[in-house]
Amino acid sequence: MRWMSRAVVLTAVLTPTLVPAALAQRRASAMSTTAHHDASPGVTSASMPSLPRVPEQPQAAPTMTGPDWSAFAGIASGDNPYDIGLALGANGKWHRSDWPVAVRGDVYFAHHGGSFGSQFGGVDLSINIFGVMGSAEYAFPTTSNLKPYAFGGLGLFYSNVNISDNFGFDEGGYDSSTDLGFGIGGGLSFTPKFGVELRFMDIGGFNTIPILAAFHF
Repeated sequence: MRWMSRAVVLTAVLTPTLVPAALAQRRASAMSTTAHHDASPGVTSASMPSLPRVPEQPQAAPTMTGPDWSAFAGIASGDNPYDIGLALGANGKWHRSDWPVAVRGDVYFAHHGGSFGSQFGGVDLSINIFGVMGSAEYAFPTTSNLKPYAFGGLGLFYSNVNISDNFGFDEGGYDSSTDLGFGIGGGLSFTPKFGVELRFMDIGGFNTIPILAAFHF
């Protein structure tokens, strides 16, 4: 029975020592297994595939639209001694997507009549004006169906004047000139096809204000 007493005493002494050692050995074995899996061949942080880089989207190149065509007809105020006359015209308009204004080219024609010296028999006059003009046009941003715009530019104009008198001494006369001019104005489009336009033009000292109906194509 003495050997059994010794065994009990030995077990009581060794148990507090062996149990923590066994637990530590078991924990170390588990960590070793995890490390083994993490260190599997071919699976390293360096060999992990990187996410593809998203290429930068290139900026869209500016685009040019046009020409947008318009025709005009109406009346134009005269400049003494000329009376109100008839005015006609047309233009083409181009717009670049990165510009705040459009570029327009106009052709213009006007005819005015007039007279002076009527108390002495009178002298009759008529003038025809032909011109081309380049302008910048700004369309005001709006969500309304009405589309207002403003423009201004320079041009070159050819004018010819016919003179006839009622005195019976002369068959008449003729004169012509080519002059620089400028024009400013504004318009209002009621629909995509129709609007009105008002201009002020100085053509070599001849001032006129055309009021025109505009037809857009």
